[in-house]
Amino acid sequence: MVLLCCIFSACTKIVTTDIGAGLLPGVDNIEPKDVYFDIKTKNAGDSSNHVAASQDMSLGYISDDPMFGKTSAAINVQLAPTSFPVSFGNSNKDSVWLDSTVLVLSYKGVWGDSFQNLAFRVYQISSDEPFAADSVYSSAHFFQKRPIELTENYQPVVINPRNLPDSVYPFHEAATNQLRIRLDREAVGSKFVYGFDTSSGYRDLTSFNQYFRGFQVVPEATGNSLLRINVQDTNTKVAIYYRYAPTSSPGTRDTAVLYFKATSGTTAASNYIKRDRTGSSVQKNNYYPSSNTEDSMIFLEAGPGIFANITMPDLSGLKNIIIQRAEIVMDQVPDNEFNSDLFLTPPQIYMTTYSTNTKRRFLTPATQTLPTDSSSISNLATLGTSPLPTVDPLTGRTRYSYRFDLTQYVQAIVTHGQEQYNFVLYAPGNEFIYAGEFSDVRLPISATPLNAPAQGRIVLGGGNNTAHKMRLHIVYTTVP
Repeated sequence: MVLLCCIFSACTKIVTTDIGAGLLPGVDNIEPKDVYFDIKTKNAGDSSNHVAASQDMSLGYISDDPMFGKTSAAINVQLAPTSFPVSFGNSNKDSVWLDSTVLVLSYKGVWGDSFQNLAFRVYQISSDEPFAADSVYSSAHFFQKRPIELTENYQPVVINPRNLPDSVYPFHEAATNQLRIRLDREAVGSKFVYGFDTSSGYRDLTSFNQYFRGFQVVPEATGNSLLRINVQDTNTKVAIYYRYAPTSSPGTRDTAVLYFKATSGTTAASNYIKRDRTGSSVQKNNYYPSSNTEDSMIFLEAGPGIFANITMPDLSGLKNIIIQRAEIVMDQVPDNEFNSDLFLTPPQIYMTTYSTNTKRRFLTPATQTLPTDSSSISNLATLGTSPLPTVDPLTGRTRYSYRFDLTQYVQAIVTHGQEQYNFVLYAPGNEFIYAGEFSDVRLPISATPLNAPAQGRIVLGGGNNTAHKMRLHIVYTTVP
């Protein structure tokens, strides 16, 4: 039996344990042992992400996160009539009367403190801004030109997130889970009813999108939550309620509604997210950006946000052992400042190998499983992406922990001399990684996003944290 001396110099302890014993066959004189290795951790970068029009987007404002700071999330979307040419029931504009217009967004959930009100304004995206359905926009992309506000009375609309699941009964509709923002009657009337040349702008979709580029929904700097919104859901629309005099009955008035909706493949949409870490713990204590070679506190945010680098120890000296379990143990450092963890819950995370040669994040060798069609990684649950509620032994409080499985990867190093890599730890949506260090094949991490944009954050103990140390844990048996 051989364990090289270099292994013991990297260990924090080596003991006999029952962990993993259930994985072992009933063979005499085989006793599992475990060992902990030091790793190095650093808050390494701040990433943006790309959100497709079909995905859930974030909308709202986080004003009170003492650990990470403020977050603002806006949505840009094109909504258009569902069929062309468009008619208001009478070609004479003097025989059409606008009652009201409402921008309706499909509500899918909330992250944060839903007891605090949010407020929004709606703008028209300028016609000279490039906004196209065939583009996937970064979360850092923001349309700067907003010459026309469309919010009713040009005042922000205040909403309580807890009321959004309630039933509503507008004209010809019974619905739930809607964020409804009333638009200004005069501004919308001049755009879509009285001042609209129905012979051109309402002729076809291309003409309409050239005339009206889209809507920009922007949060006010108030509230402490992010809504999850889907702009391509059938619940999302602009509802124009109007009355008209039918040409067949000039002395009467009928009531009707015209819907603008999103259409898959022809609707442009983007999710702009801005982080402001001024005055937060991560900024005040120089955890990010940081000039340290290691960080004792690791700050992870659902993208766009901070990610971390993990430097693994040299495991090439491990010989003649069977790895029963190898895992990165990550524990939350409880937030003792304002107990904000009650609302600002942790994300799902992902850890992948990184090549300093190709500057690529790629599939960790011998660890992650792909289905036959290579569409996405299929064993995320067993890898350990989800936060697990545990009890902090120091405070007795509930915290979250992660155990990221590297068993096959470490065994491949021991048995086959697999090349070792360092890792990137982050909280993605459904970003792509490469199939290999030098492969040009890109694979989505997950068939559905692991996290909604910006929804999820956690502070983990780093590799040199004395109380909540991140470490590599290996359970093994020696080979006689």
